[in-house]
Formats: sequence, structure tokens, C-alpha cells
Amino acid sequence: MATKQEVQEFARDLTIPQLALFLETRCNSFSSDFREGRQVGENLHMSHRTLQATVFRYLLGIIVGLSEQEERYTDARNETAIFSAKKISEMIKSGEIELGYMI
Repeated sequence: MATKQEVQEFARDLTIPQLALFLETRCNSFSSDFREGRQVGENLHMSHRTLQATVFRYLLGIIVGLSEQEERYTDARNETAIFSAKKISEMIKSGEIELGYMI
């Protein structure tokens, strides 16, 4: 089992493509879905408030990035995710969902 410091160092060293691959690989277990994502969120309850806000914005950025996918890469397997991502992206653009700011 890795120590907290080892995990922190690993996370800091990940490039954006490596993080995307890490998430893809983690979710490829077929047991990583909404329920487990919710548990991750629950484990962040005691994180620093600024970090909670940063994680939230970061995850919204991932969602917006998915929403910009070309339609030719969408089919029945991901259409709900892309449709929902587009709705969330529209809500951010209209100000219905606020990103907040660093304080």
C-alpha cells in the first residue's frame, strides 16, 4: 500500500495524457461508475475547502472537454454521456452553473 506522500508525488508527476489514461484504466474495471464516483466525493468531504472547489472545477472541465467531442465519435454507448456533458457545458456558459473562483 502506498503512503499518502507517495500517492501525492505520483499524482503531481502525472501529465494530462497520463491522467486521462489513468481515469480510463480505472473506469475500465466495469465496477467504477456513479456509485464509486460518489464514494470518491464523500472521501473528499474533509479535504480543504479550496481543494474541494478546485476538484469540482477540474471535473467540470473534464465534462466540458467531453462535450466538445465530434459527433462522429458518438454512438449508443456514449450518447447519454455526451448529451449530458453538452447540457452541463451550456449551463456553465449561460451562468446557470458557476465555476466559482480561488480565494
